[in-house]
Amino acid sequence: MRLLANYTEYTLKRTRPRFLPTRLLIEPTSHCNLMCPGCPSKDLPDRKRVHMEMGLFRKLADEASGFARDVHLFVAGEPLMHPDILEMVGYLKKKGLRAMIHTNGALLDTNLAQGLLEQKLDYLSFSLDGYDAKTAHRYKPPVDFDRVIANVVSLLELKKEMKATRPFTIIQSLLFNENDYPDELVAEFKARFKDLPLDRLHRIKPHDWAGQTHRKPSTTEKQAYKHCFRPWFSLAVLACGEIVPCCIDCTGKYVIGDATRISLEEAWRGKRLAELRAMLITGEKQAEKSGLCGGCHMLYTKRLFGLPLEEMGFFIKERSRKV
Repeated sequence: MRLLANYTEYTLKRTRPRFLPTRLLIEPTSHCNLMCPGCPSKDLPDRKRVHMEMGLFRKLADEASGFARDVHLFVAGEPLMHPDILEMVGYLKKKGLRAMIHTNGALLDTNLAQGLLEQKLDYLSFSLDGYDAKTAHRYKPPVDFDRVIANVVSLLELKKEMKATRPFTIIQSLLFNENDYPDELVAEFKARFKDLPLDRLHRIKPHDWAGQTHRKPSTTEKQAYKHCFRPWFSLAVLACGEIVPCCIDCTGKYVIGDATRISLEEAWRGKRLAELRAMLITGEKQAEKSGLCGGCHMLYTKRLFGLPLEEMGFFIKERSRKV
């Protein structure tokens, strides 16, 4: 019902929605062990490379428990680098929230894997941009492809041994080039997980981090402008405590508040986010003035009832998954 309420306010173009967001994204850490060319987080200044303090995390989880259904522990940094990531998952579960993690998988040792299973993490997505070592290393240097695969298999074997239904586990890959995934390679990759509880392989087109990376919609991809749905559905908090409109703003280009000083509800209903929604509603030229959204391909993707087909479809599947 909350998702429907958010959608209604999006279609009615309310700049100050009555309903709070369905999803909260919290970045446990802005540190990352990889240097992916398509990710702007590698260019963060040192002052923003921090682990979120547990006191702030608990404050955010306490607030989110009053309105959100799930919390995604990822924005741009590698969540498994936070020393208290298991405690974070456990605290979310204690608050009745669905806990979700997106990871490159390189740091997922046996202890972490067992801990995530014991904490009953709801959703675990592995980011692996390629089904062989050469392709994966091209897009995620300096990833050790074989190590990541071994880590995924180890977690899935533990999940099977424990007869656990959680977490719902996927491997997500960015589709930079169709030729990276020939049928023979896909079949060989799937065979690595035969008889293991891997729930899905998912390939998606990369986004451009609001114009901060090389990816732009092609002439055939580009659709008519439509205001983005994210500022009506979700909210994100960076590891340093900056509240931003969505997960794409991983460098804090459009900060709407400081989570150490104001509540999430204050940020959601505040002037700064209302102004961004108004700019998006007004049109393309105003969106460009935001300093964040103007270059984002999300404004020009294929839509159904005003919502981006691929993005919203995946969003709904994540939320509605029974695990």
